[in-house]
Amino acid sequence: MYAVPATRAKLAEAQFFHRKLLDVGKRHFSPEPEGFGYYLSAFVSAARSVTFALQCEHKPEYDAWFPAWKNSLENDKRALLEEFNAHRTAEVHQGGMAITHKLAEISMAEYYLAASSEGVQVHIFTPFGVPRPKFHRTVRTLSLGGSQAEVMEATGTYFALLTDLVNAFQAHYGATAA
Repeated sequence: MYAVPATRAKLAEAQFFHRKLLDVGKRHFSPEPEGFGYYLSAFVSAARSVTFALQCEHKPEYDAWFPAWKNSLENDKRALLEEFNAHRTAEVHQGGMAITHKLAEISMAEYYLAASSEGVQVHIFTPFGVPRPKFHRTVRTLSLGGSQAEVMEATGTYFALLTDLVNAFQAHYGATAA
């Protein structure tokens, strides 16, 4: 049986930071706007460590198995692995990932719902004849496959791929993927 406790621990760490990233990323009002970048950095580092841990725990088996598993992936998933490796390198060794921020218009109802659910009180008064203000949310993207992808969606896809990798390794070597 090929137990992989260190790998499972790294996968759990990546999941923890991904949950934190999703929580802070969906907020419209944040007392710590830098939190998104910190959680993204932690997630990318922890997620990249999953394969390192697996290789460390079962190096000969991993080294023999991984190339075929990677080559069996669809092109977009194989590219996702490679691009997140590049993002991690940029984050850790080159001053940070290239994340873009843009504003996407949202309805007033969505704005007020966000304020209410996040414990923020908002009062907007406009003089008669003045148009209502427009409301926005921040959309963060990173480069994937030559185009821009929303960070939260891309990290979710990457995390799912890493989970599949660990489960496939254990299935290949006869262990249960608990």
